[in-house]
Amino acid sequence: MNDIYGYLASNSYPGRGIAIARSADGQNAVFIYFI
Repeated sequence: MNDIYGYLASNSYPGRGIAIARSADGQNAVFIYFI
């Protein structure tokens, strides 16, 4: 899944989740945990 915005917008309650991404320049990693 590449589009987290579309996934979250299409679900009234998506539950818990983890997203792992890389910055546009590739220098940093981003870890997101949501409830």
